[in-house]
Amino acid sequence: MSSNCYVPPRSKGRGSSKPAQRNRGSSGCNVGAIHKGSSAQMVSSQEALDRRRQRFDSTGKPDTGYGLISRGEDNRLQRDADARRRYFDEIQREFAQLFGDLDYASLVDSVRGLSMEEIVVGECGSDASDKLSHVMISLRKLREALLNIKPDDFTKSVFLFSIRISSRLGLYQTYIPSITYLLRHDEILSRSELKEITYLYSIHLAHFNGDNLGALEVYFKYSPQDIRLKRILLAWRTKNYADWLEQYHGECDISRKKIMAFGESKMITHATNCIQKSYFQLPNRYLESLLHLTLDQLRDKHGCSWTLNGENVIIRVRK
Repeated sequence: MSSNCYVPPRSKGRGSSKPAQRNRGSSGCNVGAIHKGSSAQMVSSQEALDRRRQRFDSTGKPDTGYGLISRGEDNRLQRDADARRRYFDEIQREFAQLFGDLDYASLVDSVRGLSMEEIVVGECGSDASDKLSHVMISLRKLREALLNIKPDDFTKSVFLFSIRISSRLGLYQTYIPSITYLLRHDEILSRSELKEITYLYSIHLAHFNGDNLGALEVYFKYSPQDIRLKRILLAWRTKNYADWLEQYHGECDISRKKIMAFGESKMITHATNCIQKSYFQLPNRYLESLLHLTLDQLRDKHGCSWTLNGENVIIRVRK
């Protein structure tokens, strides 16, 4: 009966003098080594996740324990309206502390006019950056909890607060999705609030995305009477560097100026190229008033090779 027993190809009987090859895959690889490699990769991935989590939560203060819904961490904020309101109050108080003696009541109403450069003179000192990062991730947790809830005045307050902070920092990863969310629910916005966020959206599309048509579309849809915005967009589209630089350096709104700054280097490069082709020399004082930069700044930041001769800047040497 044993003679009818099936013996797989290349296998040896019990009497074989060669030891059996164990823990080998079909390709002859050592399975144990593979498992060890996979385990090492899993440990490395976990360490990377832990470092990422620490980066978001490295504030040196106890956290409420709320997580991000997008990561499947927590949905308590989504289920509890009172918790959302308490959490928002905590976020605003933490942000107010970054500015030292800033009146908290005025901060709750609006952060318009506040400059992020003021953080350095606040009470937090070197911890300001970490605490500001904690404010931003906390706002993200709160916004995610509101996405599947019917928007109301509280929702509007959270998203507007996020926009006003992040736009002052140039954090388009925050203010752009926040703006587009509010535009999908623009019935909850006042006319001034709608104008505020669409102004930012329009100049972002132009200066960051290079989408001039999209920027003008937003302008004509929401703010067709805004002469200043129209002037900025047209100066940018037509590369009128003199007018654009005048508008940029005359802008008093911190958020608007921060977003326009995305295009400053490009416009300065265009301006120096035009001047290089048009002039041999120009008065130094005139160039500084035109470009709002000193000759040293043009050299260091924009690679300009112009030289100073007395009160004039030599742009090209006559041949």
